[in-house]
Amino acid sequence: MTPEGEADARRAAADLAGVPLDAVASSDLHRARRTAELVGEVLGLGEPLVEPRLRERSVGEWEGLTFDEIQAGWPGMIEEYRAGRLETPPGGEPLAEFRARIVAGLAAVAAAHDGGRVLAVAHGGVLRALDRMLAVEPMRPVNCSGRWLLVDGSGTVQAGECWFPDGATPARLS
Repeated sequence: MTPEGEADARRAAADLAGVPLDAVASSDLHRARRTAELVGEVLGLGEPLVEPRLRERSVGEWEGLTFDEIQAGWPGMIEEYRAGRLETPPGGEPLAEFRARIVAGLAAVAAAHDGGRVLAVAHGGVLRALDRMLAVEPMRPVNCSGRWLLVDGSGTVQAGECWFPDGATPARLS
């Protein structure tokens, strides 16, 4: 995580200072985990619960490649994927499995904190998948933004309001 990213995380945490939170959780990927550590530190929430099921969707054979490398190896396929005509990149995680994994991860976080208010730090793709799954107007997340969710004991997820750090402007998808 860059120094700028760390500063963004600390500012977002300061913006959340008035929100009653009991814990913080995160994906196991470095930037999300580090963001959760910083938020936990600023808000006095302690170390985050690390939940691997909150990580970004696996894109299989495209993992770690640049756009140009994907284009060279699979001409035209990235456009097909982005347009929704290709559900899964070669060797990638199917959308239904991705969505089920996210919900299971959120349910595990909720269960671990027995109904408390937990801030879960994840990734833009996770947020977009939840927006689509919950049939709410999709938002284009800005750095350290998100959506409040209600997750009950059975793993049912309900969408709440979007949250943007102080001064950020939400960008709606068209």
